[in-house]
Amino acid sequence: MNRFALVLCLSCVLLAGCGQPAGPVPITISGSVQFEGAPVEEGQVSFQNETTGQGGQGDLTVGGKFQLEVPAGTYQVVVTPLLVTVDSGPNSPPSEEYKKVDNIPTRYRSGATSGLTATVAEDKTTHDFTLSKK
Repeated sequence: MNRFALVLCLSCVLLAGCGQPAGPVPITISGSVQFEGAPVEEGQVSFQNETTGQGGQGDLTVGGKFQLEVPAGTYQVVVTPLLVTVDSGPNSPPSEEYKKVDNIPTRYRSGATSGLTATVAEDKTTHDFTLSKK
């Protein structure tokens, strides 16, 4: 076998093992978000593991439903409104800020203040959250 063929074969063998995912296998989770009994149908739910730095987010849809993927673990959960583009004036570029909504109180927009947590495991894939003004 010539050198080129040998190098090509070895490269293929080495690259074949590179397609494996690194780290823990993500688990698909789903759930819902309600504010005082009504579904929150616009915004995002984010899970953040403070120990590993891993996390994920999913969009809120009809019925306040969301779906996302994260590895098993314990997560701080935040719920945020959608970001909208705001005109900052003729001499400034547009910026983004949270859409003004009444059904996601400010405290739920930060992991430090939301008070929401979730433990994700193979047998714990559904997480529902109820937000309140208090």
